[in-house]
Amino acid sequence: STVYEDTMQYILGMVKWAQEHIDIVQVMVFILYRAVNNAHVDFYLGPKKIDMNQLVYNEESTERTDIKAEEIVELIRKDNPDFDPCAYLNGSEKPDSFKWLLTGRLGTKKKIYGYVGSKAMEIMQTFYHLFNNKYLAYAKPKDAGMGRSMLLLSPLDKKLKKTFYKYYSNPLNFFRKLYYQSVMIIQPVDFLEDGRQNMCDGCPDITVWNGKLVWSCRMEEQLNFGMNIKTYPKGFMN
Repeated sequence: STVYEDTMQYILGMVKWAQEHIDIVQVMVFILYRAVNNAHVDFYLGPKKIDMNQLVYNEESTERTDIKAEEIVELIRKDNPDFDPCAYLNGSEKPDSFKWLLTGRLGTKKKIYGYVGSKAMEIMQTFYHLFNNKYLAYAKPKDAGMGRSMLLLSPLDKKLKKTFYKYYSNPLNFFRKLYYQSVMIIQPVDFLEDGRQNMCDGCPDITVWNGKLVWSCRMEEQLNFGMNIKTYPKGFMN
């Protein structure tokens, strides 16, 4: 789901819907809206100033193009106060920014019992890489129903330990399946005040184009100009 300023109001409902269908919905992805904004920066290809109107993601709009992942987390916490991300990818130019922000929650269609902590996620990623020579982005659908297996890591993870006791406090849960569901918030390119472009560091959606690794979200620049354009503060190059 692409998140616009005027659609943020629907996020809580979508998160609730995802929980109610946790047995068939393995992941929810919220991609924060971005567009070329000529009001703050100029675009250059080498020494040549570029008119961005020819690109499909250029749009003159009053919508916010700077929504942050932290805002979405705070919004979700209005109905889910325990909602707590466990892993992230930072920005290439602003290390303290959250570009891919992952939350893993465990529950049933009726209730969320808890969340995966950073320690458990670190362990899972380490062993997945050890045996598969790559890192895990999203769990396979068949693995989403193995929530109880994830609780085996509860002695090493405080959040999972809390989830373990909360889940098994009801003896009937010994006979019920516990599901894992990912909630991912993606914050695309940010244009910083000095003109730098804050991209996703180690982007999982990177792609190969003409023998080079390029950001898939900026393929329009590759198709039109053969490379990514640079940005500078408005009037800086005059």
